[in-house]
Amino acid sequence: MAANRHPYEKMSATVMGTLSNERVGKTDSTRQGLPIYQRPAWRWAAVAIVATWILGAGHVLAGTKVGDCQAPVDTVGISEVQACVNIFSGTQAVSTCSQCDANGDGTVSINEVQGSVNCFLDAGCPMITALSPTPTHTTPVNTPTFTVPPTTPPTATPTKTLPPIDTATFTATATATNTPVTPSATPTTPPAGGSCGADKMGKCCNMVVDTGEECDDGGTCVGGANGGKDCTKAEDCPDGYCQAFGGDGCAANCTNERSVRFAFTGARCYGATSDTCGGIQTCVGGAYVGKPCSTNSDCGPAANRGVCTSECVKTAGDGSQCFGVGECATGDADKIGKSCPSRIAGNYPPLAQPLCQGGTRVGYPCVAVGAGTPTPAPGCPGGSCVNPCGTNGTCQHRSGSVIQTVGVIPSLSIGPFTGGEDLIMGKAGADGLIPVAVPATSVSFAPVKVQGLACACPAGSADAQVHGPGNSGSGYIACGAGGLVGVDVDVSRDHNTTTGGAANGLGSCKGGTRDGLACGAALDCPGTGATCSGLGSCVGGTNDGKECLLPTDCPSGTCQHHGGGACVAGTNKGKVCHVDADCGTNGTCVSPDDSSCNAQEPPPPTGSGSKACLESKEKCESGPIVGTPCTANAQCNSGGSTGATCGNDCNSGGNHPGTCNGPIRLSISGTRGTGSAIIVTNTAIGVITEANDCSRSSVCTPVTFGLPTTTPPTACSVDAECGAGKACSTAYCAGTCTGGANDGKPCIRTSECPSGTCNQGGTFGQACTGSTAGECPSGGVCVPVSRGKGFDGLPCTDDDPDSSKGVPQNAPTTTGIASTNIIDAAAGTTGTLGHLVGLGTCNGNVNCLTSRKGKEFDCTALMAANPSVTGATLVSAFNQLDPAQLGDDAITINQTAK
Repeated sequence: MAANRHPYEKMSATVMGTLSNERVGKTDSTRQGLPIYQRPAWRWAAVAIVATWILGAGHVLAGTKVGDCQAPVDTVGISEVQACVNIFSGTQAVSTCSQCDANGDGTVSINEVQGSVNCFLDAGCPMITALSPTPTHTTPVNTPTFTVPPTTPPTATPTKTLPPIDTATFTATATATNTPVTPSATPTTPPAGGSCGADKMGKCCNMVVDTGEECDDGGTCVGGANGGKDCTKAEDCPDGYCQAFGGDGCAANCTNERSVRFAFTGARCYGATSDTCGGIQTCVGGAYVGKPCSTNSDCGPAANRGVCTSECVKTAGDGSQCFGVGECATGDADKIGKSCPSRIAGNYPPLAQPLCQGGTRVGYPCVAVGAGTPTPAPGCPGGSCVNPCGTNGTCQHRSGSVIQTVGVIPSLSIGPFTGGEDLIMGKAGADGLIPVAVPATSVSFAPVKVQGLACACPAGSADAQVHGPGNSGSGYIACGAGGLVGVDVDVSRDHNTTTGGAANGLGSCKGGTRDGLACGAALDCPGTGATCSGLGSCVGGTNDGKECLLPTDCPSGTCQHHGGGACVAGTNKGKVCHVDADCGTNGTCVSPDDSSCNAQEPPPPTGSGSKACLESKEKCESGPIVGTPCTANAQCNSGGSTGATCGNDCNSGGNHPGTCNGPIRLSISGTRGTGSAIIVTNTAIGVITEANDCSRSSVCTPVTFGLPTTTPPTACSVDAECGAGKACSTAYCAGTCTGGANDGKPCIRTSECPSGTCNQGGTFGQACTGSTAGECPSGGVCVPVSRGKGFDGLPCTDDDPDSSKGVPQNAPTTTGIASTNIIDAAAGTTGTLGHLVGLGTCNGNVNCLTSRKGKEFDCTALMAANPSVTGATLVSAFNQLDPAQLGDDAITINQTAK
């Protein structure tokens, strides 16, 4: 059963944040129909409402809309929703808008706040059910800043946060200044000049520089028939609304913009130079000059061998090398978090690279003797070779990713990331919020090598309706005293919600450091004598009715798990649950059992819109023939490709046919101070798996295949490797199938033409470029050596096929905490219960990195004459079910500015 696809679900096959393959709901552009993270109403931003003033009119009668502070106008604006939030949070008196108090009890509950949001959205608007107190006076109120969580229902958030509301306007509401207004019994209309925001408040997009504005260059229609077009008033956007965006010199709050580069820490040269680098090493001298290499043996035969030289080397033998910029993850207590060179290594966490301490070569890479203790070393004259993180210390990338799995690879380190993006910033409003836009053309990532698995190609993609024309990102940095509310995000999913499923459900730890918390295996319960108990009961066999943990606990029977999930929010966070109520106040349970596999998270603003689905193998979800019907992964490989998967719209692997995958649940919480930020980015992360690296793919041509079978072409990097009369080429002429199921398709072997033949053509195996018609006459066709890298043989370039570029999706990055959890994670393709539970704690050997903490911006540096973002860290987290090669995995990403 197909399902609405969510940006956090089923990432592409093998990489840290492949946001490419999930789609969210329908793609209609109406205001209510846009999927989550593609609707400005659900953007992770703060509502910059200033100088809000409220007028009272005596008693409020039953039948008035909840939150209609200016009754009897009969509409609820965004400023009125903001007032209800302020009253709920205790920063504004009930008397300033008694209409927020729907039941007249003198307080405003989160449910009443939600009611005002629904009235603003015209979505099930509740009415006042009792008389409300009469306000005693009406004076201007400066409302503090509040965050807009995008998806989570109020009951799922452990802190007081405003449910998602529209962010169409960011300026003063009824007046442009904070001048006191004389109380009146009738509502005040907006000033002359009109408005262009959906809530009939803001004027930032009417092409008029109004009082309090520095600029105004119009807006963009969001939703409706004119979605994405320019606008200056609401009427320009039928069935949608007009909104101001930044990135073009005029920010979303109509202040002048300036730019600062958020460049990732990436890598640098350690030793003779501190220049930035990309880990490139090439052969100098010898037979294969210019060939990429890792050791001298790559640089030619013994009789004519060159030297594999790092790009960092400035003079012969200086010993400098390129490593990532990292921080100590383990080691001596006083070294944790300190700077260190991080290695490009598959396992996490990799050992730190030793450096010379003392002597004449301080800071140069060296080879330590022993277990990282200071020892004299030939490479450090007069000094010692020392692990900068202490004994057996490890070093993680400051800009990189970690994948935690329950499959073959328990943890995988990816990075370092190099590249960056421009943050186009407006000025802080009265609330301290700085609007940010990210131009798509400014986003640059170097290809990211996933050790031994794939090459990832991240790229920004413009989304006019979410971020404004030409922008791939937008958000806010809070430089006011109020900071941001709802900066922490948890993204959770239950892999198995099948009622009665043998692997559905969790147990609870008895004893140890996690006593009483959820577990899926004994490893989740550290501590002497601790056990994981209560997962299930034996059905049949000699132990019928007894408690079981593993299938082997039930000889001749079945270990039937008890179902349910774990609390990811609320006062009972971390405990086993079956419904949200089990998790206590503001609780979220991931997830209840689902006998029909049709559980649907509510649409925004009260939920994510994600839907449960059954795993199945229906069509190719990755590889060169995406969309082709299939029943097995092997059917999705073509033209020599490997690693493709056969699944369905909600699960790319379909490794457990008939298992119900629960919907994504999002939980928003946390209040963070000055420098906190939420920036949503629309990113496509393509994945190239067929070559398993990020190098140039080329072979020696002409190629001799020898039909009907084929002799593998000889890989090369430089012409000299191919011998006389041959060249190292990134594309060559293939044949064409004649007859059979693949008639007309390229081929290099007879087996690729079932029930047909492979017609070689006149230039079979000759080099070609793919840019000239007729290069391969007589039925031949030019094909790239690596189909995923295109004709130039290089990854992450414009000529890559669409299948290598990924599908852009919007997702948040935060300076707060980003967490992700998989309940009932499956190990490999066996369907057995794993133990990737997460829950923000280290409960087992794979769960220590399922959450990541960012670092706030330095607002003083940010607002200086020459703005700087140095040291700020943005993090994100998500998970994926059943991707190729890895199995269920949780991904955390961190990006730190230089």
